[in-house]
Amino acid sequence: MDGRLIVPTRPVCCPTYLASGAPYNQQNYSNQQFDEIARSARAELDSAKRLQLWGQAHKIVVDDAPMVFLYNSERTMLCKPWLEEVCLPA
Repeated sequence: MDGRLIVPTRPVCCPTYLASGAPYNQQNYSNQQFDEIARSARAELDSAKRLQLWGQAHKIVVDDAPMVFLYNSERTMLCKPWLEEVCLPA
């Protein structure tokens, strides 16, 4: 890894796959600090604070390396400037 850290704006798979006891946590990963931060991020209403929390959670996962991340798929979204919170995959 080249040292770059991509900070997610919202969880993609973290709580589903990495929270202790999560249904898809097949690797039995468990980190109490990650669980607490993810729980706080899911409940946080302030987007800047939520972004900061997900960044912290992401760093924990990268440092712990509980699984091998072979690729990161990208999705292109088509959004018109006047639409709010509505985007369609391109």
